Amino acid sequence: MSGFRRYPDSAQRIKREVRPWMRRVADDLANEIEAKVQATHTGYLKRGYTADVQSHGDTVRITIDSSFWHWIEYGNIKSQAHHPIGRTMVKPGIEWRDAK
Repeated sequence: MSGFRRYPDSAQRIKREVRPWMRRVADDLANEIEAKVQATHTGYLKRGYTADVQSHGDTVRITIDSSFWHWIEYGNIKSQAHHPIGRTMVKPGIEWRDAK
């Protein structure tokens, strides 16, 4: 028999071990997202783009507080896409989606 042991409460154990790190990791990701936003000559885009982190029980949510985040992420007819969210979230292998 292998050294593998079943723990009926393994999901709860993992949550207890990971929970203290979730907020810290989310804060680091939010800072990295903000750092990847390109500064224009006026600095308007950089100043108007903030990532906010909220904890909700077992989850942590990063919210981008910007009415023009999609221009920076996906580009538009006058500017190229920079993908600050996508590039940051793909690095650690986190799945992300646009909230609707």
